[in-house]
Amino acid sequence: MTIPTITTLPVAPARTDAPATFVTRADAFLAAIVVMQGELNTTIGAMNTDIAGVNADAVTASDAATSAAASAAAAQSASNATAWVSGQTYAAGATVYSLINYKSYRAITGTSGTTDPSASADWTALGYGLPSQSGNADKFLQTDGTNESWQDVPASGGTYTATTSGVISSGDKIVVNTNGTISSVTGNEIFASFSSSQEAWTDGYYPIMVWDSYNNKVLAIFINGADSYLQMVLGTVSGETITWGSRYNIEPYACTPNIVSACFVPFTQSTANVNRIYVFYRVGSTGFGKSAAIDCSGTNPSVTFSGTFYGNTVEYCNVRHDPDTGYCSLVYKRGSSYWSIAAVNGSQTDINTNAGSYQLNSNSSTQSSHFDQTYDSKNKKMVCVYRDANQSSYLVMRSVSIASNGGMTMSNETVMQSGSYIYNNLSFDVGSGLILVVGYSSVDTAFNTIMVDCTATNPVISINPVAMNPQPTSASSIWETHILYNPRLKNHVFYFKSTPKILCIVINYNGTSISNSENLTVINSGNMAEDGNLPIAYNTVLEKMMVIFREGTGVKVKFFTQAEIVTNLTQNNWIGISNAAYADGVSAEIKSRGSIVTNSNFKDTSTVSTVLSRFGPWTYDNNLVYDSNSDRYLLTYRDNNNSGYFTGVVIQISVAGTVTVGTPQVISSQGSAQQSGVAFDSNLNKFFICFRDGSSYGYGLVAVINPANNSATYGTPTEFTRQSGEATYCSFLSCAFDTNSNKFCMTYQSTSPDVGACRVAYINDSTNTVTFGAEHQYYSAAYGQLNAVAFDPNLNKFINAYAIGGNASVNAITLVIDSSANTISSGTSLQIATGFGGSMGYGPQIAYNSTAQKFVIVYTKSGGAGIAGVTASITDSTNAVVLGTITDFDGSFYPEITEGADSTVYVSSRGGVGANASCWQQLTINGTNLTSGGLNTYHTSTVAASAYNAVAFVNGRLTIVVDYYYTNSESQWLYSFSFERAIQPATPYFIDYDGTISSVTSDYTVPMGTGLNSTTIFTKGV
Repeated sequence: MTIPTITTLPVAPARTDAPATFVTRADAFLAAIVVMQGELNTTIGAMNTDIAGVNADAVTASDAATSAAASAAAAQSASNATAWVSGQTYAAGATVYSLINYKSYRAITGTSGTTDPSASADWTALGYGLPSQSGNADKFLQTDGTNESWQDVPASGGTYTATTSGVISSGDKIVVNTNGTISSVTGNEIFASFSSSQEAWTDGYYPIMVWDSYNNKVLAIFINGADSYLQMVLGTVSGETITWGSRYNIEPYACTPNIVSACFVPFTQSTANVNRIYVFYRVGSTGFGKSAAIDCSGTNPSVTFSGTFYGNTVEYCNVRHDPDTGYCSLVYKRGSSYWSIAAVNGSQTDINTNAGSYQLNSNSSTQSSHFDQTYDSKNKKMVCVYRDANQSSYLVMRSVSIASNGGMTMSNETVMQSGSYIYNNLSFDVGSGLILVVGYSSVDTAFNTIMVDCTATNPVISINPVAMNPQPTSASSIWETHILYNPRLKNHVFYFKSTPKILCIVINYNGTSISNSENLTVINSGNMAEDGNLPIAYNTVLEKMMVIFREGTGVKVKFFTQAEIVTNLTQNNWIGISNAAYADGVSAEIKSRGSIVTNSNFKDTSTVSTVLSRFGPWTYDNNLVYDSNSDRYLLTYRDNNNSGYFTGVVIQISVAGTVTVGTPQVISSQGSAQQSGVAFDSNLNKFFICFRDGSSYGYGLVAVINPANNSATYGTPTEFTRQSGEATYCSFLSCAFDTNSNKFCMTYQSTSPDVGACRVAYINDSTNTVTFGAEHQYYSAAYGQLNAVAFDPNLNKFINAYAIGGNASVNAITLVIDSSANTISSGTSLQIATGFGGSMGYGPQIAYNSTAQKFVIVYTKSGGAGIAGVTASITDSTNAVVLGTITDFDGSFYPEITEGADSTVYVSSRGGVGANASCWQQLTINGTNLTSGGLNTYHTSTVAASAYNAVAFVNGRLTIVVDYYYTNSESQWLYSFSFERAIQPATPYFIDYDGTISSVTSDYTVPMGTGLNSTTIFTKGV
């Protein structure tokens, strides 16, 4: 227990004290003596208690020692183990204990040796005990066959030595070749390729194609150019070569183009081996709907059945196969009346449409159109989509279940989207069990993708419309659209005609979001069939798509190969990691078992600081924008060392972090250029720069980087102010690129009067000049200051964040470009916060994160008391801005923002350690909230305050250019940080086909090992 202490006595009286002092001290001292008597008694009592406890503990310890000795004696007696005596004769089975390690041993043979049992083969140890674990954290237990010990994880385990084939770098992932040599893992992905055209017939129109998986043949069906007969040609497939047979008639009368549909029927519920292609079409002379069964088992196709499925005018037909019931779902339009859907089955010599037909659309109007259907194998339903003019041309869906007797149960007609939808196509996504809908929205003037769940009675939207990005080329003038699912790669290929080309786009759904590829050219001039009649087929033998089209006057076919991986890596030939760099043909040592791999793909690398200039007293108004074409940055700024001229310089940063700076070039000497915006046109690979000159007039120009000499060519500035009826002056400019319209949205404060304004700008490629649209005032009540604009490529809309000088508030507003009119419309302004630090350079700033599909807006709080940030998104139907939770972060003035990896953004600002320090922080988007990874100070100064900065994040590298003023010794600096994804402990890692390391497995990865910490992987034994 704790011994109570004695209170310190007051100062004792002394004979030398003055009388009054002596009396006072004596009284206090004598009173304290009385108190001390009680404290001494308490302390002595506590000491006596402790002494008694110590005596009791001593007795307990003595008893425990005696007990332990007794236990040891008992254990020794129980094991019959006695101390081993050198040279004494022991019979097999005798038990002794070693006087070296005091472990027990049993004789495995008669012995009279002089070697201690712990080191003698004549004895075996009894029981088992680990070596001491103290001080051996993170080590592994190793045995030499006799004794155990703790060992450090080695930097290199087992090794494999072989002759190199090709140059190997240190740390390369290595495979062993069939001849025993070794090479680095290499690979590449052929995203999409098309074979050469193979002509099926020299004169045909509106071709469709069906793949007969049983006979491994393809049947081309088309309208003959000479007589409009419905004809067919059978092709035998070998590799990517098709051998075509002769032309045969399906119908020896003129037939109506584009009212032809067909599917392969491998079986039905009544006959187990149909293996026929069923064709449905309209005869032109009567308008009747007819059907035919085609046998493709021979060299040439033959018609085994021909009949009428509807003895009146048919305006449309579409057929798809239901593999679970064996029926086909046939949809056709009864002249000017309603649409019918019927279950069709049959045999090799008959097609039966007598199971009955049902009215598909609830109204008999002729205006329902743009129909497609697909089979939902998860829910065992046929799913239909169409544009229903009786419901304002809305996008309508309906699911249909087919019974064993051909009866049909239909869901309600469900409006999936308001507004007119045309060119509608459906594809079942096997991975998710959802239906992908692709259609053109006249309201959004864009092709949208939607995911629909048909589990319930009626279809339900799972993923709301997402605008394709990029959009199909000339989206507003597309027709002949078709879609097909690729079961090998689990994605969808959307084909379309955009005069004069036939193109396609690959669409992916990863379970949470929809994305698509760029436009891929099938042919430069051609036509396909229309209205759901498939000109595409999937070859299950080659695992490739085939597309049929009319090119010139001929019917032709191409094979489409998508995402073909070419690599030397297999599940069996990866052997380890190179421990050094080796030339071709030399002996190399490869770490192949139990190795620790530290890989630069997973760790923070270089930090580079480079003096860009020593312009005094300072430079400001920096913009740093990346050119993905030349792999260089364009930095623009106002050069106060050169009359404040608007200046640009090209910067190159290597993968290793080496910085190469070009020679600064004057962009404009028209007075003191400032308050500028820069954006990159990824379509033309050119920059658009907008700025105001010293007289506050607004200009725009084009810049193109010359990679050979790290310079740029700047066009002639074009003024956009002082136009008829528009503002005279401008300030606080910003701009962003619309990847949909390939035009820029430029925002600024327009003066005379002072309003927030914007306008369209676009680059004229041949002349490197800029054309501006008319000014649109998005805010007219007060100043629209400190503009910052960013683009949402999913909705093809902008958010402009801006300050209002009158009430020092931060606001946001949606802006939308009308590409055809070169105008901008705006939503309703939304106030984010009041009382912000509203002077030039303090914000707000905005960036769009494509992973989270959110904007992030940051700004300086009032008086520089930190930085605030908030997520923002756009409600597509109303153009309203929706905010997340406003969050406060560390930092102070001059915030700048850029999109980071995954769901992150980076913010650079003044703040951190010291009032004049420069810092950055990573903000992570979690739904509608933001979290900071903490403030990181990268530069401190006692003489210069960090001011205007510019920031960019490209390929895992954060680059910041920052000014310092108040001194000539510190000015414009560049910092570059490489942030690579850290290894996660206990996480499995794999080698991908191209030699990179990933925690995601696929068909092309092999297991590598398990993460130990943020920078190391312990490889698997091989």
